[in-house]
Amino acid sequence: VQTWYLGAMAPVREVRHISDSVRNRIFITFIISILVALALVIIGVNSTIKRLSAGLAIMKDIAEGNGDLTVQVDIKEHDEIGQLFTYFNQTIAKIRASMLTVMDESRRQQEIGTLLADNMNNTASSVKQITTGIDATNQQTSAQMESVAITKESVDPITHNINSLNAAVNEQSQG
Repeated sequence: VQTWYLGAMAPVREVRHISDSVRNRIFITFIISILVALALVIIGVNSTIKRLSAGLAIMKDIAEGNGDLTVQVDIKEHDEIGQLFTYFNQTIAKIRASMLTVMDESRRQQEIGTLLADNMNNTASSVKQITTGIDATNQQTSAQMESVAITKESVDPITHNINSLNAAVNEQSQG
């Protein structure tokens, strides 16, 4: 088995020149790749910050503003931030539904309270009328009792006279 060797001779200047050229091209490509990657990261971060800022502004408006529960965060992408905003919108919708239920129940309770107050006023008026009727009946009963007492005082002497007359008639008829 024979081993072959191949050798080439080239001037050192040429080899260094080619080596330097390749090294410079690799370095420039590396720098450009890093700059492109950095630009893509900055664009991605800015896009994410803008999306989060839009959601944050709506959340802040709900928390510090008038509490408008009809707002919703626009969902443009269905990534993790999109899922976060989807759940936020669902939470706000549930809170809005709960608030509407509470407001309806509060309104209903207020109507019941008004109805109860009216019924209490009617009952108080009826009780007052009944009390007035009882007082009038008591006065009439007292007046009748006085009248009966006066009549009794008048009838007692008549009864006594009739009894005396009856006794006298009985004595004469027997005698």
